[in-house]
Amino acid sequence: VLDLARHIRDLTSSSSSIHFVDLPEDDPRLRRPDLTVAHEELRWAPRTRMRDGLSRTVRWIADELETHAALRA
Repeated sequence: VLDLARHIRDLTSSSSSIHFVDLPEDDPRLRRPDLTVAHEELRWAPRTRMRDGLSRTVRWIADELETHAALRA
């Protein structure tokens, strides 16, 4: 998660600091997403690399914010 936070911060050219907080009591200690069911039942598999998807998402959000700012002006 730390790598993900750093990557997003870099993509957005943010100077935000990353804060570490205690986990909630019911938070799972180990996460291992299993896409087996999605693949078997839906014949789905991810095709976009995380970096590429994040870059596209950041660009989309920036465009949306710009559009909404222009509409309010």
